Amino acid sequence: MQGIQIEQLEDDTTLHGIGTLFRRIDGSAWGINIGLFPRQDARSLRFSTAPILARKRLYNQKSKSPPGGWKDSFISANLAHWETCTIADCPAYQNKYDRGQYCFKIQLENERTIFIPQFELARALFLHDGYLAKTSLELNQLDMEFDVQVDKDKSKAEIHVMPFSNYPLKSLNEPDARSILSWILINDEARQSFNSIAKNQLKHGMETNGYRRWDFRFDPPPVKGAEFILRGIFDQETQSMFVFEIIGIKNITVELPELVEFYHPDFKEYVRGNGQGGAGPSVEPPEDHNVHDGEDASGNNEQIILRPPVVSFEFNKPFRTIRKPEKKHPRPSGRKNDDELGEQDGGDVSVEEANAAGRLPGADFDAVENVTDNSAIYANKFDCFKKMLDLLVSKHGCQVSVALRKLKRRGRSKKHILSTTGESRCLLDVTIKKNGSVYHALELDMSDDGKYLSTILLKLPSEEHWPVQVDSIEAELQRLGLRWPTKTLKKFCGRGNYNCIPHPETKSTHKGNLDPASVEHWATRFFSWIN
Repeated sequence: MQGIQIEQLEDDTTLHGIGTLFRRIDGSAWGINIGLFPRQDARSLRFSTAPILARKRLYNQKSKSPPGGWKDSFISANLAHWETCTIADCPAYQNKYDRGQYCFKIQLENERTIFIPQFELARALFLHDGYLAKTSLELNQLDMEFDVQVDKDKSKAEIHVMPFSNYPLKSLNEPDARSILSWILINDEARQSFNSIAKNQLKHGMETNGYRRWDFRFDPPPVKGAEFILRGIFDQETQSMFVFEIIGIKNITVELPELVEFYHPDFKEYVRGNGQGGAGPSVEPPEDHNVHDGEDASGNNEQIILRPPVVSFEFNKPFRTIRKPEKKHPRPSGRKNDDELGEQDGGDVSVEEANAAGRLPGADFDAVENVTDNSAIYANKFDCFKKMLDLLVSKHGCQVSVALRKLKRRGRSKKHILSTTGESRCLLDVTIKKNGSVYHALELDMSDDGKYLSTILLKLPSEEHWPVQVDSIEAELQRLGLRWPTKTLKKFCGRGNYNCIPHPETKSTHKGNLDPASVEHWATRFFSWIN
C-alpha cells in the first residue's frame, strides 16, 4: 500500500485477522480489533480506517512483495439469499483470531463454495472512505446530511448536501466518489443495505465493562448477476475458498436517473477575470502520508485525499453526476494553478473528525474507482471534431477509429476533472490510416476553459508501444497544466513528425456550432499534413 503509512504499525506488517468492533459507552468513536504479523503493541485501529483493512494486505511496505492469495471470480445469483455462517465454518481458512466473525457462504453450481467475511463485503460495497465507514454505524445519518430529490419523468435527481455535513468536499469533486454515493443515496436496495449496518449494530451489540462491542454483520443488497473479482485462499480438497479481499465488482444493476446533480453551499466555479494568474505546471505528487490513528484533525486545511488500493465498480449502465455551483467567482489575481491551492505537503495526517483540539491536517481515503463504460455520455463533447473526422473519411478517403480516454487522477493535480461540472476530462485518441501510413490525433476536452487546445497530430516510427506512450503523454499533459509535452512528443515521434493543428475560429458562444465551410477547411488542413 504505497504512499500511506500507519503510524502505529511496524514496517512490513501483514493484517491476518479482523475482529470485534468496540467503543466506550460514554464515547462516540468506534475501534476495530485487528490481528497483525509480526505481533506488536497495536491491537486495534479506529473504524475510520475501514477502507484500507483487508486480510493479508501489507502495511508500511518496505519490501516489494506482491499481495498474497489466489485470484478468482464468480457471478452472484442473489446476495439476499446467501447463507450466514462464521469464519470457523470455512475449511480453507482456520484462524483462531477471528474465527467467530460472520461470513456469507455461497454455494456455486460447479460445487465450489465461497466464504466472504461480511465486513469485507460491506467494505467493498460501501466503506470507501472514512466518512462512510463512521456514518454506517449511525442510524439515519445519511437522511440528515443529504436531501435527495428524484424526478423520474425527467430522469434526473438532485442531491443537496447539508451545510453541516462532514462528507469531504474534495470527494464530492471526484466523479468516482459521486457515482458510488449516488448509488447508495438513490438506489433503494443499496440504501437499505447500508442502513442495515447501523440496525444490526443496535440490535446485536452488547455492553460490558464500560464498552459496547459488536461483531460486524449486515444485510447485503441483491445485486443479482454481479460478478465479484476476489483474492483469497483456496482449498483443493474441499473446493472451498476464503476471501481475503474483493478487488472489483462488475455488472451492478442500477435503476438511477440519467443525470444526478450535486449541490453544496461551498461549491465554487471560477471564471476568467482580469487579474487571473497564469496556468503554470501542476505540482508534483505528494510525499508519503503518515496516518496517526486516533488523533483528531485540526480542520485548518482543505482535506487531503489519500488513495489506497481501490475497489473497481462497474454498473450495468452509465449515468452522469455533476457539481452545480450556485455562484461563479472570478479567478483570484496571481493564482497560478488550481492544484496548488488547499493542499499540504506529504506528512503526518489524521482521518478523524476535526475539532478545536486537533493538531494534524485532516485527510480521508478514496478507495473506489468507477470503471463503467460511459464513453457515450462524453462523446457529444467532441461533435465538431467528429464532423471534421467524417470529412476525412468521406472526402479524403481516410480510415478513422476513435477511442475515448478519461484522464486519470495523478497526484494532487485536479486537471483530470472539469472545473465547471466536476465531470471527468476526456482525451480523444483518433487513429487515422491513409495509404498504408498510420497517424494519431489527440483532442482534449477544454469545455471548462472557454477555449480550445490545438489538436496534436503525430506519426510514430512504430505502433508497438503506443498504449504506453499515450499514457505518458497524458501524464505529462496534466503535469504541464494542460499544455502539450513537446519534449515527450519529440522523443516518441522524432523531429518533424508531429504538428499542432488549431481549431477553426468562431465567434459563436456555443462552440458546438461551426460553419460547415470552416469544418471543411479544418479537414483540408488536417489532410494536407497527412498527405
